[in-house]
Amino acid sequence: MSKTQASDKENTSAAMPASSQGEGGDPSHGMPLLELNKRTAKIGNWIMKVSKARILEYGSMYQGKPQTNHKLLVIFTTKDEGQYCTGLMKTVKKNVDELKTLLSTKFLEGNVFRMTKITFTADNTDYISTPFKSAIDLRTTTYTRLLTEPCHIPSVPSPPSPIKEIVSIPLRKGNSPTFDVTAVPTFSPVRYAQTGKGYRAIVDVTLVDGSITSTNKNAEIFFTTYIPASQGKQDCEAMNALVQQQGKPTSFFALKIFTRTTADKREITASDDFFWIPAEGNKAEQLQLESQGLQSLPDSQRERLTKTDDWEPKQARDFLAEPALHNTLALLEAYSGNNARPVDDKVFQLNYCQIEPPEMGTNLLTKWGNLFLPRTLAQDPTASLTLALREKAALSLAGLDPDDKTASDTFQRLAAEGTLQFPLLSSIRVHLRAPTTEAELQSSPSDGPERDRVSLVIVEAEEQDLSQAPNNSFLDLLTYLSECAPRTDGMVAANLDMIERSAHYPLQVNFGDHVRQCDKALVLVISKEKTIQTKIGEGSYRLTTRNVIDGVPDQTGLVEEPPAAFTLVGMCTEQNLKDATLDPPRSGKKQQAALALITSVLGDGAFMLQMVQLVPQDDFASASRLVMKLIELSRKTQFHGTDTRPSWETTETHPAAKMRKCRKLGNNPTDCSL
Repeated sequence: MSKTQASDKENTSAAMPASSQGEGGDPSHGMPLLELNKRTAKIGNWIMKVSKARILEYGSMYQGKPQTNHKLLVIFTTKDEGQYCTGLMKTVKKNVDELKTLLSTKFLEGNVFRMTKITFTADNTDYISTPFKSAIDLRTTTYTRLLTEPCHIPSVPSPPSPIKEIVSIPLRKGNSPTFDVTAVPTFSPVRYAQTGKGYRAIVDVTLVDGSITSTNKNAEIFFTTYIPASQGKQDCEAMNALVQQQGKPTSFFALKIFTRTTADKREITASDDFFWIPAEGNKAEQLQLESQGLQSLPDSQRERLTKTDDWEPKQARDFLAEPALHNTLALLEAYSGNNARPVDDKVFQLNYCQIEPPEMGTNLLTKWGNLFLPRTLAQDPTASLTLALREKAALSLAGLDPDDKTASDTFQRLAAEGTLQFPLLSSIRVHLRAPTTEAELQSSPSDGPERDRVSLVIVEAEEQDLSQAPNNSFLDLLTYLSECAPRTDGMVAANLDMIERSAHYPLQVNFGDHVRQCDKALVLVISKEKTIQTKIGEGSYRLTTRNVIDGVPDQTGLVEEPPAAFTLVGMCTEQNLKDATLDPPRSGKKQQAALALITSVLGDGAFMLQMVQLVPQDDFASASRLVMKLIELSRKTQFHGTDTRPSWETTETHPAAKMRKCRKLGNNPTDCSL
């Protein structure tokens, strides 16, 4: 070998990173990331710097139920520019505080660690956007904090892949790989709109980096990003910071690529892990020199490798403006699988429902900051059913103005205090979406509902108008209910003397000719004596009201003289003491009427209350008539089906084909008295 040849080899070697030479370099500087695999992970050591760390919320399914989980995600840079990786730690027993502590004490941006005995998570590589396609398990890996850097480590990750290679990312049915890229961005004018995930600032982003396609043109990609914004405002600080990167080298992380069909052009969207930073490193410096020329490239010299997003904000659907199909919860529950297809994207109205407010500690917000309750229990005289509850409906049930910008915060505060109350009876509108089809699964870049699950969301709600009693329009529904399997989880209307203990269920109501088991009983009562308050704990009371009588005539239409007297027992906090006390007024008829939910029989003539709602004297006649009709409806509701759901697979055979329409929330379809 000549001296010249030797000199050339030496110079070439010096210019190459140690990882490309097949050498580890200085052992004190740690091994190159490219040398990390499952075998070497137990032997070597790697020095990494925390570039970005954050806690992310994500959804999952467990035993058929949606779950909300959290994970700590850390981006680590290494000594080799362009070589960086992901570290993950998920919660154990939903202990988010553990992640918050680590985020604030250990994984601070700029901290340097020596990693040994590295282990990896089982996460799908499609969800790992970094060049190193395995995620380090932060819970089981050994890492030692270093006070100083033994060698220079970039603080900012520098994605190495050129835009032209976007076409080489393999796509298969159902997958949406993520990737990172450094490029020069240009932005469309920012626009603001209400989307399905809330109010957003929206901008279209076009990226170029000077890489040349097989057609000898500059590669270009396009995506639209949506950033949460304050409702109604046309100014978003986060969006302003992004668009200021116009023409400046910028690194974009966790972009998701997908295609709707194999024949369609690829599309890009921002994943839930998406973020951006001003670019640094050699590629950024080169792009800065080329920026002006790249921005001014004519269309004839560009090749767009991705489809242009043609998303336009749709006018928010007015669920109150359109008539809604008359329905019950038992029938809604039967609309699943094939039964859902004929009524996909329909709106139903259900009256006389009891909606449970969220329990203390319930997560009330989506990851986008919107108020949304994915699992809300609803009950009516036919059944109980878990529904989702959107923000507008939730605020209305809480007696808050949905247009008030502070209403959501007030709702959250009341829920946290345990003082949030919903009406005892409500009228609701439920939007039904059928299970996702194969075509929809392929066309959706985001995680949608399971294909065998029906989406049922309460989109509108208000306190039930007591003047609107059930009428004959329910008789058609009863015909279809008789085809359904027996239900014992309804809220059956009754007189107090009809409520009995059940051997296998919370309650049963004796209608004379038959008995219905149920979860709760709805009654209208009259109190002529003060409620006895007994303190049972700090801020808690047992409430006992004696000599309570029914507020509805019995089934014969007669009232006993003297009427039978009963005892009601309930519990409440100091905050809602006033609303739970049945003290009669000091003037007028000196009696207090109330709607009440009975949950158990305590003894002879004594019942346990879940909640009461006081009825003003002026509304008593309407309330009495309403409950009397509900008793009749509960008596006529009978189930004769089997455990299998009835089959209503076609539009013609489906109950919705014959359902009457409710034109106003709270009202029933026009018909004769029940």
